[in-house]
Amino acid sequence: MKRNKFLSMLLLALAVFTYSCSSDDDGTLDSEAPVVVINEPHLEEAFVPGEEIEVDIDVTDDVALASYKIDIHWAGDDHSHRPSTMNEDDHDHYAEWDFEISDTLSDTSGKILMPISIPIEFMHDGEMKLIKEGVYHFGVIVIDQAGNETSAFRDLFIGDDHDHDHD
Repeated sequence: MKRNKFLSMLLLALAVFTYSCSSDDDGTLDSEAPVVVINEPHLEEAFVPGEEIEVDIDVTDDVALASYKIDIHWAGDDHSHRPSTMNEDDHDHYAEWDFEISDTLSDTSGKILMPISIPIEFMHDGEMKLIKEGVYHFGVIVIDQAGNETSAFRDLFIGDDHDHDHD
């Protein structure tokens, strides 16, 4: 009987300890994901190699922000808004550009402001390559201190000739 009472008390203490470790100081769990608003770059905005992408992002969280990551990568579908002027031999001189940056955040709100330079050429597999023109994904991932995550994406066009007006 004493053993059952001891085990019951031990299980009760373990349950209380587990609950107290998994909640915030005010007794509630943070289950709400951060909010991300991409002000710039604009949806389907076009950029020329050598220009800068002006980044302007607002982030908020109900409890506390922790970190963010910005990722730019090739859209991968060979989609183009114009006919290709490259012949097969030219493809060896071009490569898909990738960019990634991450940093910490604090407080419940913040603003991510930075320029990102688009290269004309860059080192790829040990060789200098020109940036491949086409559609790129611009992604932002924000994580709060509880581990909740939000992501937002935009398609951008990088190239010398883009015939759409997206204002």
